[in-house]
Amino acid sequence: MLNKVREKLEPYSDRFGSELGRALPYPWAWSLLGLLAAMLSAYEFYMGMPALAGMLILVSGFFDVADGAVARSLGKAGPRGAFLDSNLDRISELVIYAGILLGGYVEPYLVFLAATSSLLVSYARARVEGLGRRPKGLELGERAERLLALAALSILGLVWWAIIIVSILAIATYTER
Repeated sequence: MLNKVREKLEPYSDRFGSELGRALPYPWAWSLLGLLAAMLSAYEFYMGMPALAGMLILVSGFFDVADGAVARSLGKAGPRGAFLDSNLDRISELVIYAGILLGGYVEPYLVFLAATSSLLVSYARARVEGLGRRPKGLELGERAERLLALAALSILGLVWWAIIIVSILAIATYTER
């Protein structure tokens, strides 16, 4: 659902990407900054600081938006960058789940459920697109929605609920696809 909003805002994000591109003109560097923020978030979960971890998830999301905006605005968007970005996105998400697991907020099987169902959403999208089609439906549990829910609830100290909601969103989206 947030991806649809992102598509509508894309013309405005190009201007934003152009400004960011002046500071750091390498889209892959923005992607790596997103991974670094996700790793810091995982560390903060591990250290018992869920509010800070949630804020770092939002920072990671900012870098995820920035990498595409910079690539488009500088004419550097292409399949290699998209492949790198999508792989780093999956790694980032799994790293965050690892931090939650190591922090002991949630039973391990629930973290496994959230991580697995999240990966299935991404796999199903790639598979549908590989068949030459576009995913249809509400798309409630895309990566942006899952991470926003995880960030917001973590900031509030509700990590257990965050994992439950992420799992429900991901399973619903996967089933819909």
